[in-house]
Amino acid sequence: MRQIRLDTSSSQHAGGLITQKDAKDQVTFMAYDSMNRLDVLTYPGPSNRLAVKYLYNGQGYLTHLRNNATNALYYQVVIPPFLTAAKSRG
Repeated sequence: MRQIRLDTSSSQHAGGLITQKDAKDQVTFMAYDSMNRLDVLTYPGPSNRLAVKYLYNGQGYLTHLRNNATNALYYQVVIPPFLTAAKSRG
């Protein structure tokens, strides 16, 4: 049975923290920022859990995925200039 719990009392993450437990009792943590965007996703693991940090640009677009502990770059999104120009024109 899958369990999902929302904890909005977390002072570390203003947007809240969601924990999800699967049938094998493995827990995944999803922390959200003040804009309710995914901030850190922590995968289940026996010891050193993998935590992935989500980074956004000034327009709110996802730009990078990084290791939360080492800052190693996993993924970089390239946003075409016409999208950011259209967004800034409103």
